[in-house]
Amino acid sequence: MYLKAVVDLHGNPEMLQQNKTETARSLAYSILVESLSELHFKLIERLIYGICGRFPREILDPSSLLLFALLKQSPVQNDHQSLLRQALNKEIFLLGNEALDMTLSVLSQCTKEAMTEKVFMEYVDDIWKIHCSEDAGGIVGGDRIKMLQSKYCPNGK
Repeated sequence: MYLKAVVDLHGNPEMLQQNKTETARSLAYSILVESLSELHFKLIERLIYGICGRFPREILDPSSLLLFALLKQSPVQNDHQSLLRQALNKEIFLLGNEALDMTLSVLSQCTKEAMTEKVFMEYVDDIWKIHCSEDAGGIVGGDRIKMLQSKYCPNGK
């Protein structure tokens, strides 16, 4: 919750302007930006690791909210897509290339603010459940993946 509040604050510098002097705002904001830029991708990478069935269910929702907030503030660049693909490596993401492409599309939609927080949380819950099932590796390209594709990427994007 604390990290999500920090990320939200980083994304809304006007919040820092309430009851603060210009110098304090400027200093706090620069420290915040520097701290977050160092942690940004590592945190996204760790959260992706967790939503792939590694986190306990109790922390999945707060983790989803934090991941969504971080993605919303991520730059829309080609190198960002390659970093996300790196985070979704085969040792972590067990659902095959089709599901990998779909997940990259969902993450990209968050980056472009084309997906709501609620829908993203539902997606994370679905991916987490599939990874936690005993036959996660056997689901590659199966009906459950096709169902998720039609639900979250109906245009194939």
